[in-house]
Amino acid sequence: MENLIVFIVSFLIVFITYFIIYLIKYKKGTINEIKEVKFLKYKYRLKNSNFNFKRLWFVFAFLNAFIISVSGTVCTCLKIGYVWQVLTGFGLLFIMIYLVYGALGLILKKKGKKGDRK
Repeated sequence: MENLIVFIVSFLIVFITYFIIYLIKYKKGTINEIKEVKFLKYKYRLKNSNFNFKRLWFVFAFLNAFIISVSGTVCTCLKIGYVWQVLTGFGLLFIMIYLVYGALGLILKKKGKKGDRK
């Protein structure tokens, strides 16, 4: 139960922070220059037309908050030394970034192909 509370509190703090950051970037029109978009464009050969930035900035905030909260909660649950917790956290963070944004890239690529057929 304690770990769930840690997850929820950290998720809310990180989500609100990213929500504000990405909302400002969306309002300025610079949301297409963030690293997440550049990664998805490069890895999955997507174009700006594949991105619906009206909804995607919220998805980025949600995914980043989820990734950071899960890796932080898992690391604090482990009863190992601090150095190993940090190393495990970084490893888990990179793995989750790759998996989550890989899944998002595949979804966007699939939606882009559906849009090309019409």
